[in-house]
Amino acid sequence: MIVFNPRETLSFFRTPGLGRSVLILLGLGFAALLAVAVASMMTAARTREFTDLAIHTQEVRLANAEIIKTASDAETAQRAYLLTAQPAYLPQYAEAAEALGPKLARLKWLVRDNPGQTARVERLRAAVDVRMKTLSRNLSLAQYGRRSEALDNIGSGVGHLQMLRVREISAVIDHEEAQLLSERAHMVDSTFMTGQLVSWLSLMLIVVVAGSSVWVIRRYVVALQGSRNELDRVNRQFARVEQIKKFFLLDTQLSAEDEELTPTMKLKRKLIESKYAAQIEAMYR
Repeated sequence: MIVFNPRETLSFFRTPGLGRSVLILLGLGFAALLAVAVASMMTAARTREFTDLAIHTQEVRLANAEIIKTASDAETAQRAYLLTAQPAYLPQYAEAAEALGPKLARLKWLVRDNPGQTARVERLRAAVDVRMKTLSRNLSLAQYGRRSEALDNIGSGVGHLQMLRVREISAVIDHEEAQLLSERAHMVDSTFMTGQLVSWLSLMLIVVVAGSSVWVIRRYVVALQGSRNELDRVNRQFARVEQIKKFFLLDTQLSAEDEELTPTMKLKRKLIESKYAAQIEAMYR
């Protein structure tokens, strides 16, 4: 059974050694990888969000343009009928006039999450209604034999001003959507740059961690080799049966704080033998 000893844990982190160094480096490496993963997920999420918003913006702009085109088709069909008196233009007018309602409703639904745009679409609907009533009235005049009066209405320029109003409101809606698209693109660019910065910093940290790990391990290997060399030097002074055959290199320094040393820095042999009994036992196997 593993027993957690807070005192030994604090001592581990407080005392310089290979184990502590490796653990700290592993922690830094994990933090760097975690930062890269978080930055990548944030960038991917923002990119997906921007893509969805960009598609939505394009849908709004296309729906807005469709309304202008349909209103223009109705106006063209009405004018052609008044000028030529050909009934073939009446179905074209009726088709365009009938399509305007659903197209305005769809545009309103697309901008339902934007109060400003919703208000503009309502103004667009009102302007389109005014224009369509004028077109319908002119057609009615022509159908009841008052064609010249209808043409005079066209020549008065009132209809032209009404259509200009429709186009102006539509242009404001389109400009607002283009502005939103630009702002969203800027947000995504900022997120992407931040993600790139975090990724580069994390990569640099990983390189530093890797280099530090190599340095720590190399220092341990050098210390181990130095201990072997010192042991060989000492062993040459003794007979073979007196020589040290095995040794265990601790990765921490013995300290008085861990009660391994006395205040005068002398070894507490019984405590050390008990604490490192497993390592000592392993050397005699």
